[in-house]
Amino acid sequence: VRLPLLISQCDEVLRFFESRPEDLNPPREECGGIRKKSGSEAVSEPMVLDQYVVVANYEKQENSEISLKAGEVVDVIEKSESGWWFVSTMEEQGWVPATYLESQSGTRDDLDISTTRAGE
Repeated sequence: VRLPLLISQCDEVLRFFESRPEDLNPPREECGGIRKKSGSEAVSEPMVLDQYVVVANYEKQENSEISLKAGEVVDVIEKSESGWWFVSTMEEQGWVPATYLESQSGTRDDLDISTTRAGE
């Protein structure tokens, strides 16, 4: 595609295509950026998920959600600041409102979501 010089030679376009030091001398890594581990580093520990008990029945409203039954135990995979958590049951995975869950120690920590802000 040919463009008028007004466009193809403008400062923004020329700066976009300038070479940078990392373009000319990319970091040397094995296998496309994946560093091979050896020995005990090669095997990672399994991820341990927090388990919560469902405190009340919940019927899913969207395809990405799952229904819950009171007393059911779920594994929490992700806690979102929106108050929706991604959980796993024996049958399925999906989003549920955190207010329907209680930790197995008996506390509700739907507001206990670890967030960090710059400078803290």
